[in-house]
Amino acid sequence: MLFNEIIIDEIRSTIRFDLFYSQCYPTYCAYSYLHRFHIIFIITTLFGILGDLSFILKFLVRFIVAMILRWKHKNTSNNTTSTNIRQNRWIILLHQLQLLPYQIKQKIVRLNIFEDQTPCTPITIFREQFLTRIFIVLISICSIISSYDIYQELYEKYPNTLKCSCQQVSILYKMLINVTFVLHQVYSNDLVSSTWLYCVSSLNPIELSYTEFFLNFRAKGAAYFQLLFFFCSLAESHINDATDIFSNTRFINYHSLPPPLFVQQTVAIIESYIDHMRDDFQRSVNWNQIGLDINQVLTGTNTNVYIYINKNGSFIFKKGYFVRRFYLGNDGNYAVTGTCECEFEYKDIPCLRKNFLFPNRTNELRYGYIFLDLPVGCVPLNGFLISTFS
Repeated sequence: MLFNEIIIDEIRSTIRFDLFYSQCYPTYCAYSYLHRFHIIFIITTLFGILGDLSFILKFLVRFIVAMILRWKHKNTSNNTTSTNIRQNRWIILLHQLQLLPYQIKQKIVRLNIFEDQTPCTPITIFREQFLTRIFIVLISICSIISSYDIYQELYEKYPNTLKCSCQQVSILYKMLINVTFVLHQVYSNDLVSSTWLYCVSSLNPIELSYTEFFLNFRAKGAAYFQLLFFFCSLAESHINDATDIFSNTRFINYHSLPPPLFVQQTVAIIESYIDHMRDDFQRSVNWNQIGLDINQVLTGTNTNVYIYINKNGSFIFKKGYFVRRFYLGNDGNYAVTGTCECEFEYKDIPCLRKNFLFPNRTNELRYGYIFLDLPVGCVPLNGFLISTFS
């Protein structure tokens, strides 16, 4: 049945991990790996550590001795000398702060990270400073290169231990996922246009043929096209509402997910979103059907109750009844078996008639004029919901 799929023929979705990574914007990534080092590397590393340790201790001892001597000298100095020293220190500090911007500027201009041991000449110094500036520019350009490419390289090498912390932990679905729907052609067909609805509603049923077992589609078709228009509009409303809610829902993660896990989670999110939308639409359809069944509405199609006006001008109500089985042969002969009354109609066992398109002003039955996929129920909605529109 068409509306079990909420008039959706095709669902197209696009998942972008690169957009997720750019929105996550990790400040750093960490990874670990196991490696067995050679014995020679271990020995040289230990000697290096011990050598560095002795070098550090040499300077540390000098610093400690200097601090002890300064402390002793401080205790033997008189208060006047200490006051003068403090004042001089403040003056020197203020002077240094005033000179700081100029000194920084000069340091930048004279920066030379390629200084060589060869004799310094103006040409050599200029060349080294020029290389320094080129190096800084290249480093800056490299820092602009997308970190996503670096992440991909690291993920290929360390897929199990790579972990990147996100700066932005909450990201809208619409920034990562794009879901579009291709609707059934009936949605844009002339059958739901206002012009067609006006045309089929303008027919005069008095001029149409009538039997108790078959219905002339010219008289009853307007109700079906109105229902079709109503449910197409209802489906569109559900799709738009669900899409708005989905787009503004947030994807929350404190770390950048591995690409396979990200795709797995987003696919599950899309499936849940579509299932929820279909369930919500089906709930609306069921409530419409329950409302019509419980309220026992007298339909304008004269199907669940026949309404007549006798010669005295009084209204007469007669229970609607349909045939249980119907057969029409290619030769035009037909047969009917039994009837069912609309007051005993159940959802699982509906009373149905067949829709025919009778030739003008006749009751002639022709096999080619029958609508097998569009039955008539006691209430138009009952027949409409089990039709196939094929």
